[in-house]
Amino acid sequence: MGFFEPDNLYFRILVLINICFLTFGSYFIYDIVGSIPNALQARLDINTAKLLSLYSVYSWPNTVLALFGGFLIDKVFGIRLGAIIFCTLVALGQVIFAVGVSSGSYWISLTGRFVFGLGGESLSVAQSTYTARWFAGKELALAFGITLSFSRVGSFVNFNMMPWLVGEVGLTAAIWISVIICLISFAFALNLAFLDWKGEQTRKRNGTFPDATNDVVSLKDIIYFPLSMWLLVAICVTFYIAVFIFVQTGSKYIQTKWGYSEKKADSVVGIISLFSACASPFLGFGVDRIGRSLFWVLTASSLLCGVHLFMNFTHVIPIVDLIFMGAAYSICAAALWPCVALVIPSYRLGTAYGLMTALQNLGLAVAPLVVGVVLDNTHNNYTYSQLIYAGTAATAALFTVLLIFVDIGNGVRLNASPTRLKEIRAAEALAKAPTETEPLLN
Repeated sequence: MGFFEPDNLYFRILVLINICFLTFGSYFIYDIVGSIPNALQARLDINTAKLLSLYSVYSWPNTVLALFGGFLIDKVFGIRLGAIIFCTLVALGQVIFAVGVSSGSYWISLTGRFVFGLGGESLSVAQSTYTARWFAGKELALAFGITLSFSRVGSFVNFNMMPWLVGEVGLTAAIWISVIICLISFAFALNLAFLDWKGEQTRKRNGTFPDATNDVVSLKDIIYFPLSMWLLVAICVTFYIAVFIFVQTGSKYIQTKWGYSEKKADSVVGIISLFSACASPFLGFGVDRIGRSLFWVLTASSLLCGVHLFMNFTHVIPIVDLIFMGAAYSICAAALWPCVALVIPSYRLGTAYGLMTALQNLGLAVAPLVVGVVLDNTHNNYTYSQLIYAGTAATAALFTVLLIFVDIGNGVRLNASPTRLKEIRAAEALAKAPTETEPLLN
């Protein structure tokens, strides 16, 4: 067996490493706004609502573009060129943001975050598509857990590195260093494209490359997506609001309630990413071995709701709460995202992940605006924001319960055991493949 054989363990590990670092830079710069809020507010002379708008403006283009990004991956660019283009937009956006911060211009900074948004979430779609392309049927949840882990490492490094850099070299130099980190991820995008091409050539020579030339991909496919797919999207939107928007406001919340310094509060918020980075691979392995993905998602949603309520109504040190929040986040991500590959054909995965990411970003675009207005109008009373987060987590749990019943009606696929799932796949392999006019998997 040659090194570039897709079934070669070492080659697949190399591919996975490159997939992991594909979005490292993107995740690093995404949370810059949350890691150094005081420095940015002082330099740009903005209030809390405008600070959070630096998050919202990233998400707004992705309410549509992530969907088209997935379609472009499936139909136009292909996964390799698509990932390179989206990675380029991430780096370009951070360059513009750095220029804005250097000059003290809020509007240039806002433009940079917008350009970053044009590529950021589509790059995550590319990462998910790469992962499903290489690991479907082979430790898919573990692979998703590992890629999530490295993504969270980027966020954790940001929360611990950026405040230190600002103190050592100043805000302007620190922001420009983040541009270099984006360029490193771009280098991994180029290398990953080469590895994917080599693996594809080997598969074609061996006659094992899936032939999807007759599978016409269209955005109209979305109307044929099954109810289970839409419920997965709903869970994703509501769950991630309760995590990501909290991270955006978490540092100031902890400073206000517990009296921590900004540096200490940033480190505490970074625990979510640190725990996720450490636990995600193990949780992904557990999901692969135990199955029952929807029970994992329900556990994560319920736990997240409980954490927000506990944090809101008690004064226990926040480290404990954020460890459990990191656990909930890791569990949900490891179990939820692989479910898409169980209900959508492989040649439509880019479109499916794009849809999920687009609607997730709609929630992440609207929620900061709502939370920012609430905080500004209540003089930063974080009781209300915590109740918002608890409510969205509880909604995710309710959607999961509904999906469990839908899955039972479909013969139990998403919530199946590994043995049962193998039986389902074996039966489908013997069955006639669906035509382009037939509905998608239920």
